Formats: sequence, structure tokens, C-alpha cells
Amino acid sequence: MTASALPLTRRRTVRRRVRQLWQTFISVRVANGLLLAIAGAGLPGILVSQFGTLVLADPAAYALAVQRAEARYGPLLGGIYEQLGVYHVFTTGWFSALVLAFTVSLAGNTVQRAPRIWRDIRHSSVRRPMRFYSPGLPGRTDPLVGLEAEPLAAGLHRAGYRVTSSVDGERIFLLAERHRWSPLASLLSHAALGLFVLGMGVVTPRFGSEIILKVPVGEVRPIGFPGQPGNLLVRNEEFVARWDEHNIPVEYRTRLIVFRDGAPIAEKDLLVNDPLSVAGTTLHPNFFGPAVEVILRDATGQLLYEGAVILDGRADDMPEGLLRIPGTDAGVDFLLRKGEGDVAELLTIGLGPSRDASGTPDILFQVILRTGEGYLATDPPVGVEFVRPSSYIGLIAKHDPGQGLIWLGGILLVTGLTVSLGFPRRRLWIAIRPDETRVVASGPDPFVKDEAPALLAALGARPRYG
Repeated sequence: MTASALPLTRRRTVRRRVRQLWQTFISVRVANGLLLAIAGAGLPGILVSQFGTLVLADPAAYALAVQRAEARYGPLLGGIYEQLGVYHVFTTGWFSALVLAFTVSLAGNTVQRAPRIWRDIRHSSVRRPMRFYSPGLPGRTDPLVGLEAEPLAAGLHRAGYRVTSSVDGERIFLLAERHRWSPLASLLSHAALGLFVLGMGVVTPRFGSEIILKVPVGEVRPIGFPGQPGNLLVRNEEFVARWDEHNIPVEYRTRLIVFRDGAPIAEKDLLVNDPLSVAGTTLHPNFFGPAVEVILRDATGQLLYEGAVILDGRADDMPEGLLRIPGTDAGVDFLLRKGEGDVAELLTIGLGPSRDASGTPDILFQVILRTGEGYLATDPPVGVEFVRPSSYIGLIAKHDPGQGLIWLGGILLVTGLTVSLGFPRRRLWIAIRPDETRVVASGPDPFVKDEAPALLAALGARPRYG
């Protein structure tokens, strides 16, 4: 071999090895292995609480969430989880790489199979060697008599079969087919699986978001970070909860208005099974709870805070919420309870920094307020007024860019399964000789075992040795 031929030989060797690797990569075994790997990799995302969208977008919030996770799982295990991305499995690079690898493998396998399926549909072999008809193999019948080519072809045609014939001397071969296009449905099912995995495994986790909003009645909350360009603002105009005489809930209804750049863009009464979709975001009512409207003022009467405090905690079996006093290191703990005559009472406790090593906050003042009442504390100098009880609604705000892929995959899957299960391909290969007829049936078991023999018998077939 000459020196000039060596590079060509090496290139051919490299190309051959690349083709072999590609054929291995797009094989069914590798695709199934990748799918199992995706399922196994996603298991920690189900067992371990995942960080939310806003936490992942805010470094400070992320660091705080990691500290809380390490306190729960321990520094060693919590640190390993953080390094592996277990707290946000579905947005890690390695999980996305698995999903993309599976998608490419499945697509390659589907593309490779498609021409063979198409050729088998368009150019099915009518003439088969006689060993193909050997009795004892699956779908083969015993030798038959009583069948002639033209009446048999006409009868099969009337039964809904497409009949193709070929003549070889004294032998006549027939191929009868029903639903011959149905094998293409398997390609639809493959495409559906790829769209499902790609949409749910990459597009939605990486480019979507899901956050929980707690919006008190009469107030506005942003979807995302405050001040973010193009951000949506959600205002809770009204929340109605009604029960019947048996204390069974009959209606949960929330009146929402959505704003963008200061202008309202959507308004709707949300029900439990009737969310609001606007600007690519879907708002689902998920839960509700109590809140209180309060006013805080300093010693000079200047307004420090006016609005709702969400009571999403529990203390002594009472709804609880904490509000930090602006400009101080103190806060006010609010606990709502039902007093005499079913009158709402607000247990108001001023809390300051701990003065000892226990870390327990010091109680600065404590008072019970009814609607419209106020209290002026001296340490810290702050006035607290209980305006009225209120409520808040818990919303799930979800932006799902992979939804279109998932819907398309669902349509393809339903179509593919409907065709595959409802209209399976049925084929009869028939070899007619002067002394006998041989038949091979291919299709679902009921067709091979029952339908095909009954059809042939109706067309005049009978066993040669009967």
C-alpha cells in the first residue's frame, strides 16, 4: 500500500466506526436505556423538594434555600445534593443532556425505520417461496382445496381487502391486505413520545416557570420580580366562598384583574376548574386563607404601613402572620381568633430581638384589638390599628412553553394508538396450485386464529385432508 493511500484508508475506517457508533446509538436498546436513565434521574426530583423558579433566579434566595436544605438533610448530604443539582433536577445540564440524547436516538431510530415501513406498505412482496407456507409455523393453515383464483380475489375484494396477484407457471399468488397503512401509526407514537419527553424534560423546565402567589383582597402582587420589564400584576378584586346549610362548599370564586405596564389586559371570575390564561401565563386558584388589614404609624403619626397581612402560619391553633416594622429591628405578630359573639379579635404581639443567648424574641407589648380599634406602643413607638378581617387567594401562576409540544404529542399519540389498536393491518398470502392452496395469515391473534379461517371457509375453502 502506498503512502498516499494510508490517509484514505484511515478516513474510511473512521467513517465506518462513526457509522457503527451511530447505528448503536439509534438502536432500540440504547433508546430504552436512555429512557430508563431519564426515569431514574427524575426520581430525586420527586422525592426531594425542588427549588422554585424565583429561588433559582435570585442568588440570595438560592443561598438561603440551600442553607435550609442543609439544615434538613445535614451538611454532608445537603452539600452533595447541591453539587449534583438534586434541588433542581429538571433544570440541570446533565438531565437536559439525557433528554436530548434520548430525543436524538428516538428520532434517528424512527427515521431509519420509516423507509422500511414505507417500502413494505407500497411494495409488499406477493410471490413468496413455498417454504414460507410450510405448515406448523405461526399463521400457516393446513393445505386447502375448493378455492380458485378469480372467485377468491373477488370475494376478498368484497370483504374489504386490497388484492394483488402474481402468476408463476401453474401457481397463482395472491396478497390480500386490509388497513395496509396502519404501520405508519407506530411512527406517530414514536414522535409523540419524543415530543412528550422533550416538552416536559427540557422546554418547560428550562424556559417555563411556576410560582405561587398569595394575593389579599384589594391588593396587587407581581408575577416574578417587582419592576421586571413586561411583568404582569395580579389584583384580587373579590373573593367569595359560600357553603350550604350542611357546611358543604358550593362556590369558590375570585375576581381577578391582570395588568401590564399599568394597563388592565384581562379580567375574569376564576373558579376552581376555570383558570385564567393571559400573555402565556395561566392562573389557577389553588387555595385560600385569612388575612387582616392593618395600619402602622410612628410616634408622630406618619404612616409606616397600610395594607393586608397574610395569616398563612399557625400558632396555638390560630392563623398567624408576622409584619416587620419599617425602619426598626422589631416586628408585630398577628393572631386572629373568634371572640365572644363570633366577633373577630386580633391578638397583636410586638416582638424585638432576643436579649439573651436563647434566640427567642422578646415580647415588647401584647394587646387584643377588635375591628376599628388601635393601640399605641411606647417600645418601640408605634401605633397599630386593626382595620378589618380579610382574606387572600393562593394562585399558581404557570408559564409553560412546552405545552404546545405536549398537546401535539397527545394528538399524535391518540391518533397512533387509535389506528394501531382499532385498525391493525391484516394480510393473507395465498399460493394456489392445481392440487391445493396454501395460506399464511398475518395480523392480530383473533384475525389469525378465527377471522381468517372463517373468511376462507365462507369463500369455499375446505381442508384437503378432512
